[in-house]
Amino acid sequence: MNFFEFITAAMPILSVFIFLVILRLPAIKAMPLSFGVTALLAFFIWKVPAKQITAASLEGVFITMTVLFIIFGAILLLNLLREIGALEVLRSGFLNITKDRRLLVIIIAWGFGGFIEGAAGFGTPAAIVAPLLVILGLSPLAAVSIALIANSAPVGFGAVGTTFNVGMRQGIEPLSANLSEFFATQGLETASFLNGVAVQLTRLDLLIGTFIPLFLVLMLTKVFGKNRSFKEGLEVAPFAIFAGLCYTIPAALVAQFIGFEFPSLIGSLCSLVATIFAAQKGFLVPKGNLWETEQTESEKNETKEMSFIQALMPYIAIALLLVLTRVITPLKNWLLSISISWQNILDTGISQEWQILYSPGIVFGLVILGTILLYKIPYKKVGRALKVSAQPLMNTAIALFFSTAMVRIFINSNVQEAPLENMPTELANLASSVLGDVWPLVAPFLGIIGAFVSGSATFSNMMFTSLQLDIALLHDLSPTLIAALQAIGAAAGNMISVGSIVAVAAVVGVLGKEGQIIRLTLLPTLFYGLLAGIIAMLISL
Repeated sequence: MNFFEFITAAMPILSVFIFLVILRLPAIKAMPLSFGVTALLAFFIWKVPAKQITAASLEGVFITMTVLFIIFGAILLLNLLREIGALEVLRSGFLNITKDRRLLVIIIAWGFGGFIEGAAGFGTPAAIVAPLLVILGLSPLAAVSIALIANSAPVGFGAVGTTFNVGMRQGIEPLSANLSEFFATQGLETASFLNGVAVQLTRLDLLIGTFIPLFLVLMLTKVFGKNRSFKEGLEVAPFAIFAGLCYTIPAALVAQFIGFEFPSLIGSLCSLVATIFAAQKGFLVPKGNLWETEQTESEKNETKEMSFIQALMPYIAIALLLVLTRVITPLKNWLLSISISWQNILDTGISQEWQILYSPGIVFGLVILGTILLYKIPYKKVGRALKVSAQPLMNTAIALFFSTAMVRIFINSNVQEAPLENMPTELANLASSVLGDVWPLVAPFLGIIGAFVSGSATFSNMMFTSLQLDIALLHDLSPTLIAALQAIGAAAGNMISVGSIVAVAAVVGVLGKEGQIIRLTLLPTLFYGLLAGIIAMLISL
């Protein structure tokens, strides 16, 4: 791979960083530019046929439609609840748990958001959590950044283990010759190997994921607080670390004794229940009035027409439906059996499927319909909510389409006249040849890059797990440890995923600030990956 081919392979990463982060262009401008540069270089330098580039771009359109389906549902539900005054009731109800926004950020973003990740994934947690944080008085920019950072450790397993059962499993099957020999020598099968990776991941997260809630409040108080103070964040450090441990310890136990499907779901539920109880009882809660949010007069004189549970019921219904459709196997299999597919696009072999009934967007739709009927929302208010919800979709669609299309060119670049594999594989091979001796330090960042460009921890694992394992065997490293580092990196990369950022920004109305959001979430992403790499290096000595 010569210099120009290296620049071409790195362009999906470099262009996003240059246009979004350095030049601070909004995603609606940055992503078309990034797509254009990547497509041209793929054609002229990487020698990818025009038909392959077009087919990959059309695949991007297909995927974008599936994501917009979820985004529109999240926005419409939020606007319907605003129309009937439920958002004010929700704010009042949350303040009855505790008036300290630092604690509420942990409860909602970490506990509730992690639970939604364990049930649904697909960017749903941040799309639900960010509006709830805005209700509490956080700025939209703060809400998006904190929701994305919180949606990190639970992403390691994703929706009922999707990152493992789909991402890693498809990433290593069929087994390469080296992996087949290793599995045979160790007496392993794919399932038992993945269970071992899950256990290793949760052990690493005891030392890393435990501190994510503290990161949330430190960002809240230092970056978005009136006094720009770390001290105000550190005041809730005991509560934050308690919240982290209430996730990481149960998650580790579930991975050890049950498997990789439920660590995020059960761990987050434990943390959610424990932190609500602790906040109400004053356990580890700092004394004083710092960061307390007062109720408004309208909230104090809240009407009896709607209780807190009634206002929260749509979100409770979403969580329950998502869990039921993921854990009831016959129902799950039926939902997955119905799909919309686009096979062999332009005769290139590129195909894509959408299990529409399994999409969180369907759950949003059912809950929206139920909300309209249950609360007898007038047609006039429904129409107004629809109109307001549709307005940001065009800009969102443009940014997401070009982002996704660029990624699909990146991934599907293995068909070319030049003697090269696809771009991500060539980049990883180059990194291995240069940094193989310190690969445990590097491995998480390959996972981060995969999630950053693809918008999905599952896709990151699918792209890089096999390559990570081959590198581990080549350099006599533990394949289980390296695969766990890939999973950790993929989870961390979710914080800076362009697709996720655009989607959540659309829900709370801050489209155009994607570069600023990446700058805010980049530090915790690098911290997560670097700490995992350092710990792994020490283990490997």
